Amino acid sequence: MQQFNTTEQKMFWKGDQAYSKGDIVSRVILSLSKRYVGKNTLDVGAGSGALIKAFQEKYKSDKHIVGVDIAPKTKEIQYANCTDLPFEDGSFDTCFCTDLIEHLADPDLDKCLNEINRVLKLKGYGIFSTIADENLNDRTVTCPECGRKFHIRGHCQVFNEERIGSLFQSKGFKVVKIKTIKLHFIAMFKILARIFYFFHLDQLLGVKFLTDDLFFVVCKEGDIMNDSMGSL
Repeated sequence: MQQFNTTEQKMFWKGDQAYSKGDIVSRVILSLSKRYVGKNTLDVGAGSGALIKAFQEKYKSDKHIVGVDIAPKTKEIQYANCTDLPFEDGSFDTCFCTDLIEHLADPDLDKCLNEINRVLKLKGYGIFSTIADENLNDRTVTCPECGRKFHIRGHCQVFNEERIGSLFQSKGFKVVKIKTIKLHFIAMFKILARIFYFFHLDQLLGVKFLTDDLFFVVCKEGDIMNDSMGSL
């Protein structure tokens, strides 16, 4: 499976055809996150700015949010790579990073999580979402010119609860909340979807439609360097 480098990621996300799931599920993400949102917030991989807009409508001037993206779609979003965030250490109480980490090549994933740890305050929260246990082969395509195989959306990472726990612990975080949920389903059906989950009908009926997502919240427990030194 081909992993996109930075240049290829920019080319893909600058295209008008680039689909952003965040446009649909941003309000659901924000609703699930309300108890973890601090005064100063960063949205990494802000895309079209849908989450930023929902955030500003919800919190008015009470809380502040900054968005960065490798291919900004609006003037309100700053250009920045998630592997090199242009902010000082401990600048934010909260960091959103939704539907991004599955797109990152191995070295970029490592750098991204290190950077999020760096810019978060101690005991600050990182709020993430990604696809649960995705089978990358289901949406693999082959370039007819060069023969390279890659995911049609540029996905190159697969996550489950076990991997998230071990990965984020190694980066100085503690997972404080994690759940498997159909974000698209909730976004489309709203109150009906919440009733569906309240009565655990997904388990009773064995529902398989729409993609399962992992929504999880992590708390920064320490800096990467300090954790590494403490384990020596």
